[in-house]
Amino acid sequence: MSLQYFLSLDGLFTGIVAAVFGFIVIFRDRKNIINQTLFGLTMATAFWQLSYWRWLMIYDNQDLALFWCRVLSIGSNFITIFYFHWIVSLLGLNKQKKKLIFLSYFIAGVFLFFSFSPWFVSSVEPVENYFAFWPKAGFLYSIYIVLMFFGLAPYALFLLFSHYKKSVGQKRNQIKYVIIATILAFGGGETNFPLWYDIPILPIGNVLVVLYPILFSYAIIRHRLMDIKFVLRQSSVYLFSLATVLIFMTTVKLTSAQLFTTPPIWIDLLVLLIAVYIFSPIKHYYYRLANKYFFSSLYDSRQLIADLSDKLRSTIEIGKIYEYVSEILVNALHVTAFGVMTYDEKRGVYIAQYNRGFNVGKQKIFPGSKELYEVFTRRNQPIITEAIKTDDFPGSGLILNLLTKANVALLSPLNMKDKTVGMMVFGPKESKDPFNEEDLKVLEILGTQIAFAMENALLYAESVKFNIQLNEEKNKIAAIIANFIDPIIFVDRYNNINLINPAAKNILGLTEKSLGVSIDTSNNCPMSNFHTVIKKEFQIKEIGNLKSTDHHSEEMSILVNNQELIYKITTIRVFDDQTNHLGLMKIFVNLTREKAIDKMKSEFISIAAHQLRTPLSAIKWVIKMILDGDAGELSLEQQELLNKGYLSNERVIRLVNDLLNVSRIEEGKFGFNFESTDFKEVLDTSISNIDSLIDKSHQELKIKIPPKLPKIFLDKERIIMVIQNLLSNAIKYTPEYGKIEVIVEVDKQYLNVKIKDQGVGIPAEDQPKLFSKFFRAANVVKLETEGSGLGLFMVKNIIEKHQGQVSLKSEEGKGTEVSFTLPIKNI
Repeated sequence: MSLQYFLSLDGLFTGIVAAVFGFIVIFRDRKNIINQTLFGLTMATAFWQLSYWRWLMIYDNQDLALFWCRVLSIGSNFITIFYFHWIVSLLGLNKQKKKLIFLSYFIAGVFLFFSFSPWFVSSVEPVENYFAFWPKAGFLYSIYIVLMFFGLAPYALFLLFSHYKKSVGQKRNQIKYVIIATILAFGGGETNFPLWYDIPILPIGNVLVVLYPILFSYAIIRHRLMDIKFVLRQSSVYLFSLATVLIFMTTVKLTSAQLFTTPPIWIDLLVLLIAVYIFSPIKHYYYRLANKYFFSSLYDSRQLIADLSDKLRSTIEIGKIYEYVSEILVNALHVTAFGVMTYDEKRGVYIAQYNRGFNVGKQKIFPGSKELYEVFTRRNQPIITEAIKTDDFPGSGLILNLLTKANVALLSPLNMKDKTVGMMVFGPKESKDPFNEEDLKVLEILGTQIAFAMENALLYAESVKFNIQLNEEKNKIAAIIANFIDPIIFVDRYNNINLINPAAKNILGLTEKSLGVSIDTSNNCPMSNFHTVIKKEFQIKEIGNLKSTDHHSEEMSILVNNQELIYKITTIRVFDDQTNHLGLMKIFVNLTREKAIDKMKSEFISIAAHQLRTPLSAIKWVIKMILDGDAGELSLEQQELLNKGYLSNERVIRLVNDLLNVSRIEEGKFGFNFESTDFKEVLDTSISNIDSLIDKSHQELKIKIPPKLPKIFLDKERIIMVIQNLLSNAIKYTPEYGKIEVIVEVDKQYLNVKIKDQGVGIPAEDQPKLFSKFFRAANVVKLETEGSGLGLFMVKNIIEKHQGQVSLKSEEGKGTEVSFTLPIKNI
């Protein structure tokens, strides 16, 4: 075989290989500039090599050989241009080299314009013993070689070497094979140039040109260059399947021609039906074969997604979901290890939930990376460990070391909407193949489905756990309520009795039939609404407010086993964590013992006060007689001592009187004599009784009253006691030269009296207790040691007996305002 014939066949083979490779590339992604420029390079190579073949097949026509040599120059002219454009696109330098790219295309256009002129290819001449015709260079061809093959192509190779030094991992391997392909293809192609200038070097290196699509294919298959591996697989599988069917059909056709002179038409129809029937099984067979021996770990992505979707729909148990996902993805991708981690958003960490093959010991918690989270995870993009090495992410060193140590090759986020549920973790593939674009897209699609399945399963697991805890808490509460010695009743949001404890059954006579009975819950559901349910007789005394939104209390007395029991009943509105109203809880607290003790105490105080009153009165009159001189003349020292004794006795008498008054109030024996009274007269009498105290303290008393005050139906003596008590307190706790105000206001229903001072004030924590018996504020006790703490208690009870109300406003260090109202409706 002559060299000319051998190179012509090589040109034909190289042209076909380049063309097929180019169509596979552009079929993968027509819009990507990398695919577009590589397609241009392969088409220019195919055009050059097929023209090369056609030219070398001419042995006896010089003009035709010259024509095809000039056609050949068109393809070779654009090889370097497309190669350079592809390299800068592959390296991401399009914008930086924009002007150079434009200039290169412009120069190529100029060379194209002159490609059919003698300035580019001057002629073709025989090369003795080797070629019938070989082209001779014009002067423009020399410029073309210098600019393109010795200028632009080496510069592109320089860019590749620069990026190769800075790259690591998979990117480095990709660039390595592009460099090798460049050196072999351009080095081999350049062996065509010497004979153009009569230099006796044969173009043997041209056979190396075919290696560049082969090496590119290897880089694609092995190192995920441009991610068109699955296109090669699909194309090869389809072509082999079609070829097999065609061989079968041809064999049957030839056999039938041997057996029959004129083969019947039914044989053709049968062959066609069989071919249609066997095409799909043959294609699947070649898929498996290709996956096993050449395109390892490839799969039918649609079938994979469908299979996993069916599995995920079949269970809601989180453990089974992990098993199903692991089984399907490991079998499809043939990875060495697989794991699932959930994401703790509060702490920003991942927690290992499933591990198959990773050697991480007992470590369960793994740190997250904010930068990787923002770039990949939140966008639902899988993360290849090699990409982290290549791209310098801030703070990724710790994560990268951890991933490398655990031999993690890929992280795939599990996101649903804007929430990150967790992460799938993959080890390397068994075949050492990289994860390709198809893998990443499939995992991105599956990630959302798996995330939803995991979230539903986790919520289900939480609900099961919550129900168990709820039942435990319910049982605890039920046990507590059941063992509570006092009655408890719960009325639900639908106004039905929902719960009664054993004490409520025993004491109130309620039964299981009481459950579900409707109760009127308006006005905080007072006990009077339970008369239809509680068959025993009971009496109610309300001791709190009845506003519909507030808690209120009642006192209930009921006869149980011939013993009167007294309960304080507090009604509380019950809400859940989301502030949804669940119903009303009536809690009974047994006050029987406290009431008995309180009664005994009151009786003791009453008896003691009565017993003390007579001797105290006698002591008072004896001291008074001695001071008046009835027992003889006294010295000044004796008079001073007796005066002190007299005043102390008076204080004890006032205390005894107060105790008797309190006792009468509690026993309901504090008599009242209501009559129509001029309130101004009551006020004047009260003020005149404390004038001496005002003068002694050098205080200013201001009185603000309307010109005309109505007559009030009241007990004059008791109201004078109220006003004097309040004024006395104001005088005691206001410093010298301070101001005290008495303000009287009248509206249609009430007469309102305010007594304001500039005293020490009452601490906020003491104010709720001021109207109870024997209570005095801590700061008041330090200032004025004397006092019983009964004054305000009596004031409150007297005013309430008049159907009025008492209120207090005070700020420590700034003074106090006590006000009371008296109704005028009965006048």
